[in-house]
Amino acid sequence: MAKIKLTRNELKAQKESLKRFSRFLPTLELKKLQLELERRKVVKEMDEFRKKITSFREDIQSWQNLFCENYPKDVQHLVHISNLETQEINIAGISVREVVDVSFEVDEYDLYLTSPWLEKGIDVVKKIIFFQEREKSLRNKEQVILQELRKTTQRINLFKEKLIPECKENIRMIRIQLGDLQAAAVGRSKMAKQKMQPKGGTQ
Repeated sequence: MAKIKLTRNELKAQKESLKRFSRFLPTLELKKLQLELERRKVVKEMDEFRKKITSFREDIQSWQNLFCENYPKDVQHLVHISNLETQEINIAGISVREVVDVSFEVDEYDLYLTSPWLEKGIDVVKKIIFFQEREKSLRNKEQVILQELRKTTQRINLFKEKLIPECKENIRMIRIQLGDLQAAAVGRSKMAKQKMQPKGGTQ
């Protein structure tokens, strides 16, 4: 604990600090609660999204091996991301960018030299890529929330375990010192009055 001056001005400063810390702490605790709720929402959304991906992969499993055929490229290499559409969302005071849509470019291919299923395969690849980008976006969102949650928890602990207790202890010490000084001043005043009183006696 840093050494402080045991003065009335310092007492006033410590009281103001305590008031400020005590006012800010509930805001931090509310932010922590919001972040915890948002994290639970993201985890639930990720679980549901992974189930959707698993279900989709099971649906295409029967003809998924066709993706390995070359015309002269396999279908995965025909499809490229041209743009990621994102939106900025605010979570308990922090900004997070989230993927909402994906635009694609498809290499040219010869309709006469490719199998009839290729167009369906391209649509499937687009959907898989969208799933991957969306899942990556959700993971990033969770990491941002977790990082902010750790920072907020550290600040709460700093306020609760260090700053507020230190202020209270400083206030207690200053009050004791000022009380002692006041008592000493009263004592000196009484002694001075006694010395100033005329001594009694007979001539």
